[in-house]
Amino acid sequence: MRFVVSFVSIALKMDRKHQFKRKSEAASAMREKRRRERHDSFKKQRDDVLMEKRMKKDESEAIEEEIEEEQVLEMTKNFINDKEHSLDTIKKLKNVLSRGTAIIDVFLSVDGAMERLVELLKLADVDVQLEAAWCLNNIAAGTDSHAKTVLDVAGDALISTLSSGNVPLEDQCAWAIGNMAASNAGCRDVLREKGAIEPLISLLKSPEATVVHCAAYALSNLARDKETTNLLTDAGILPQLAQHVKYDEDKLDILTEVCWVLTYLTACGTHEKEVLEAGLLEKVIELVIVMAEKDEDNVSGLTPALRCLGNIICSGLDETASIAGKRGELFSAIKKLLDSDHQAIRKECLWVLSNVTAIMEACKEVVNSGLLASMIKLLSTTFDIKKEVAYTLCNIAAQGDDFCSGLLEHGSLKAIVPLLKSTDVDILHYALSFTEMMLHSTRTDGVKVFEDNGGLVGLEGLEYNNNDMLRTQADSILDTYFYKEDQTENKEAEVPQADEAVGVNGSE
Repeated sequence: MRFVVSFVSIALKMDRKHQFKRKSEAASAMREKRRRERHDSFKKQRDDVLMEKRMKKDESEAIEEEIEEEQVLEMTKNFINDKEHSLDTIKKLKNVLSRGTAIIDVFLSVDGAMERLVELLKLADVDVQLEAAWCLNNIAAGTDSHAKTVLDVAGDALISTLSSGNVPLEDQCAWAIGNMAASNAGCRDVLREKGAIEPLISLLKSPEATVVHCAAYALSNLARDKETTNLLTDAGILPQLAQHVKYDEDKLDILTEVCWVLTYLTACGTHEKEVLEAGLLEKVIELVIVMAEKDEDNVSGLTPALRCLGNIICSGLDETASIAGKRGELFSAIKKLLDSDHQAIRKECLWVLSNVTAIMEACKEVVNSGLLASMIKLLSTTFDIKKEVAYTLCNIAAQGDDFCSGLLEHGSLKAIVPLLKSTDVDILHYALSFTEMMLHSTRTDGVKVFEDNGGLVGLEGLEYNNNDMLRTQADSILDTYFYKEDQTENKEAEVPQADEAVGVNGSE
């Protein structure tokens, strides 16, 4: 006979929402863990995007034919020695440098090549300055080693030029700094120390869209480290970003980069108050609603926008979830996006839902908007998707009996049963927690649905799991809802023995 009681059962007796309510310590720890995991995966996603956008060619000066390394070597030497024709030579050189890392290596192998570029960047001739900055930009777009070389030799000059007032030059310098920041944490540390943050934030005020775009690109890469997010916030970046969080089909590149910056700023969980004061939660909600209506296939823009929204709500502040939970249009937008063909969009929609459903108002909107059917259907898809769905269903079930009855009618308990065969600890924990809450609320109906769909077999398979928490959860559910008769029979069989040994009056 079993006497094991799971911590979920205890929690249900004390407070049925303890496991998933954001005010509890358990939920706070779980939220922080989920935030870290999602942030790490998102960094890799950002890296994949960066590799597609770092080199820059000038089509008007493009060299179509193949070029040998010997030619690059000769061109570099001429560039260093020919002071009279610097502009013509450097125009050709910038496009040659966009052809890949091998060409960059040849250029850097010539002594004095980098120093000559920095010398030209500091000249009064703005045309030459622009071409020099362009060359440095393309070199910084190479390997991490190339980016470090540019930073060591030309970093100070590029940063000081951010305030030149020359729009094309500011554009190139900001882009070069963005490429260096994208390379590694070491480069970001040096850029931060050299004072790149404040002039880049100032460029967000520029009336020129290209400058704003490149500044936001650089800032989004600098913001990858938590130390930098604190400096960015202290420097007043949030109000500047807020001005650009609006849908404009002519400025989608700016919007995308701004959302990347906000994604990193909101991922660390330390700037919730400033984010709310800047009105960014309302702006991001409105952005998602509009994009779902006008640009639902814009993966590059919707991905960081949705992630940012989920991060803000994940802050743990009741106010953030409450604001989002009262916007019915948001849930209609998410329902539309959840049916998207794009995996990234579906995944980020679920990140939003798994956080906003910490409050009852949001759970009501999920039910009223018809989102349940779409979510439950996704329980049979990929690992990361079903994990978010299971977590969200737990949040909804924790709201009480009425919600659990609705979940049962929509087939959620039947759909959760296959997750009991998962090998992932988190998914199993969510599936068991959801099962226990559902059976607690729906009793006979829930037990029948669960057993008819093979749930009992899944539970018994977890009785000998190596994980103590999962084994305890499974044992508790079995004891409470499926082995009651066995326990009763055992107790009845023990009564005569107890009377015989002790006596009904307790006397020996």
